Amino acid sequence: MSRRQIFLKAANVAAFLMLLIFNYYNPMGKRGHKGKDDPSSYLSPAIFTFQIWFVIYSLLLGFVIYQWFDSANDATVDGVQYYHIIACVLSVAWRYIWDQEYYLLDAFVILSMFLVMFKIYYNLSSFYPPKNVLDLLFIRYPFTIYTGWLLVSTVLNFWIAVSALDTIVISTVAVVILGFIGSYFTDDDRHDVVFAATILWALIGIAVKNHNNMPILVAALVLSGLNVGGILRVWERYFIAKIRLRRQRQATERSPLLG
Repeated sequence: MSRRQIFLKAANVAAFLMLLIFNYYNPMGKRGHKGKDDPSSYLSPAIFTFQIWFVIYSLLLGFVIYQWFDSANDATVDGVQYYHIIACVLSVAWRYIWDQEYYLLDAFVILSMFLVMFKIYYNLSSFYPPKNVLDLLFIRYPFTIYTGWLLVSTVLNFWIAVSALDTIVISTVAVVILGFIGSYFTDDDRHDVVFAATILWALIGIAVKNHNNMPILVAALVLSGLNVGGILRVWERYFIAKIRLRRQRQATERSPLLG
């Protein structure tokens, strides 16, 4: 392992610890200590939806440990590169700016964070297919879920920052677009059920929060169904392919005996 690789991996650990420490010592920020509620919009999902951060941070903890294994070296050094470190710094900046209530600036910070994370997602999905289950759990999944959730969070931040967007009509259109984006990742070429499931989780939260707003509720439920259908189709194709492969192997094993 070269010095550059050691430095990169150590920096990944340091950046992740910085993020955890900041969130631990600043769990509510200035707003929480003043007894203020966070602002919300028509697109704000139910509070339980944000428990996805626990999943993301748990998987990222797995990443900063697993990156030291030889099997994760290429994906970490050439796929993730320094983008994880940049994302951690942006995450701390986003949280601090949010507490200062500069919501428009914060929206652009989280947009930058999404673009950085999408670069990681693109690198990994295009050039570094998972070699084993650990690659899936601690390299592919954390950055896929993180990217999907940052897409949702970016939209939420702009809806809070720009009040003109926060109408039932525009919010309903946004829900439809989010739903189709999730469905796009389950088409024949991508088969990314984890990304789609992340969008689905947000749609469920939006539907629960907006149970009294019929247009948003209907859109969220319909698009949730579309994403569930896409995920089920991917699983169906996967299991059918596995069954066919098993039958082909069995036929190949029998053919010498028959001949």
